[in-house]
Amino acid sequence: MSTSQPHPRAFRHFYKIALEYYVSARAALLCHNSLITGNLLHHAVEMLLKGQVSKTVPLEELKNRKKFGHKLPKLWMAFKGLFPTEDLTEFDTMIDELEKFEKIRYPDKMLAYGACIGLGFGRGKPVTSMTPGRTEPEYQMGVGDVDAFFARLFPLCRLNPKAYFSFLSSQGRQVLTEGNAESKDWLP
Repeated sequence: MSTSQPHPRAFRHFYKIALEYYVSARAALLCHNSLITGNLLHHAVEMLLKGQVSKTVPLEELKNRKKFGHKLPKLWMAFKGLFPTEDLTEFDTMIDELEKFEKIRYPDKMLAYGACIGLGFGRGKPVTSMTPGRTEPEYQMGVGDVDAFFARLFPLCRLNPKAYFSFLSSQGRQVLTEGNAESKDWLP
């Protein structure tokens, strides 16, 4: 298979990886692992977007740092370009907020500038007001926004969540559904 052509089966692998990251992020949040939850959510969204984009773009191009790499805004624009009649703007802010978490994937930025991390279930920023005078960069995410994102993209990507979530143990099913208003039809 030529590396200059989209791989016909890559999307299935991206989707599987996306859903594993997604469930792992929800588990991390339940365990109060605030330093990795945002990055796991970033990877979940990245892999879901790459799954769809991989149907039209070669894998080498998806890995290229200048073209896409781990950059959610670039992937999001490419994804939205595949669905020009769909209004997906409600997720633009979520993409921008998740992109911030990529900056603290390694500790150097947190060591240099600090970080105020706020994560929670539900939609929107979980911390509405920071302590006055604090100068640390904010990294906030409501997992409910990511839940809604996955629920919206499943049909667009023609992704059957029941098939992809069939791997989950009973604990995994609980992690997926806890605090998740979107998940009612996702399990077999």
